[in-house]
Amino acid sequence: MSSLPAEREVFTLGPEDVISISVYDNEEFNTTQAVRPDGYVAVLSLGDIKAEGRTIDELRQEIEQRLTKVIRRPKANVVVNEYNSRRMLVLGAVAKPGVVKLSSRKNLLEAMSDAGGFGPDADLQRSVLFRGDQLVPINFDKLFKHGDISQNIYIEKNDAIFIASRNDNRVYVLGEVGSAGAYTWIGGLTLLEAIPLAGGYKRDAEASQILIIKGGLADPKLLLVDAKSVLEEGRLDQNVALDSGDIVYVPKTGLATVERYLDFAAKALQPILGLESTIVLGQGAIDVLSGRRSSVDVNIPINP
Repeated sequence: MSSLPAEREVFTLGPEDVISISVYDNEEFNTTQAVRPDGYVAVLSLGDIKAEGRTIDELRQEIEQRLTKVIRRPKANVVVNEYNSRRMLVLGAVAKPGVVKLSSRKNLLEAMSDAGGFGPDADLQRSVLFRGDQLVPINFDKLFKHGDISQNIYIEKNDAIFIASRNDNRVYVLGEVGSAGAYTWIGGLTLLEAIPLAGGYKRDAEASQILIIKGGLADPKLLLVDAKSVLEEGRLDQNVALDSGDIVYVPKTGLATVERYLDFAAKALQPILGLESTIVLGQGAIDVLSGRRSSVDVNIPINP
């Protein structure tokens, strides 16, 4: 892995972070305190100083600038003792689900250790890391079962890890939906029931060409489904029953060529299917989308 920048070049401060401020040859200014909820710290005779959103170098420079009014050529130092404002969420099949404080810089292995490790029903092949509304391309199985350290990325503030369970039903809905992501259910689930779980169609969604990948990574099959015809023509055969691990991709309208469709689909599926590798949806997918072949049981070539 490439070397990482120093902490002071990466992190910004936030409420509840504990910092130590020291001033050379002027110990009366020395203090250790937590950043207040309003984002400020107080330094003797200097008043309140904004810390939230600043790096420690930026805070040090502000302190030294204020000190010039009372000290000639002041030299200050700021050290972060605890990064309590940095939190992440770990849910699912782990020993201690919930909020994990990133009190120091942590990688994925360290974060999972803080969560108590995996439960006995953990399904690493279906586990995911969300950063904002994006899936981060991490292969938990490679990291934790095969020791692939290239997967051991550093955790960022507000990351969320979901460790899937072999006992869960889970489907991924991606593309032009209100809230793309992974969804669980109890009992049976059809395509038209899954779309509302993901917030429904966006304005530019093309419901007549929904791509469904079934069978997981071991034996993926491609289905092209016209969900629009279920309501307009009563074609109940297009309301496909979904299984745990299925992936639903809703494209945009206006993808005039098969090549453009597959390019958009490959990018949307990359975090789940391809991880760090390239996805190629091969000739079988092109034949289905072109209407030259039935969509049933079409293998999807994926280049590792």
